[in-house]
Amino acid sequence: MLHVDLADRMDSSYFQKYLTSRGLSDRIQTVWITDQADKSKLSHFMRTMFDVPPDLIIDDASHLYEPTLASFEALFPLMPPGSLYIIEDWGHWRGFIALPEWSGRKPLTQLIIELTESVGSWTNIINDIAIYRGFVAIERGPRIIEDPASFSLKEHIYRRLVDQFVTPILGYQRIINYLKHRLCFLIILRAR
Repeated sequence: MLHVDLADRMDSSYFQKYLTSRGLSDRIQTVWITDQADKSKLSHFMRTMFDVPPDLIIDDASHLYEPTLASFEALFPLMPPGSLYIIEDWGHWRGFIALPEWSGRKPLTQLIIELTESVGSWTNIINDIAIYRGFVAIERGPRIIEDPASFSLKEHIYRRLVDQFVTPILGYQRIINYLKHRLCFLIILRAR
């Protein structure tokens, strides 16, 4: 088990005694002063601290979109098929989002939507997703990721053609005019 934390501190003496008394010192590792968004450090820990990839990761860190996405993109590709990646405390409530420190930040709920889109895109990176009020469980799919360091969730989300059709080259106005023409044609056709 690995615990990664941004806090500038060390393990308490009580915690160290607990691990030693139960023979867990070699099975539970803590890494302090580490940002969960530091993909290279997270990948390094996964490769050097474990003999086999973990079959369970619980992300109970920042509760923010950007760092949680970074952790997911660094760690999820290294997990074996069938393993679970859990993101805790993904939801928000009125009093929570009103706090000034969350103002202007992309909500973690957006990541949950993107993970769901990836399941629906049938890329076999994510096999299944279970969304609960307090956490989300993402099951690793069977697809092998050739270069885990360059994994990007967005590359495994396929959206409807109309979403890809709206580009700066075509411009929104051209598409709106196209749709208005089709809508008028349909209305005239049905009016006869």
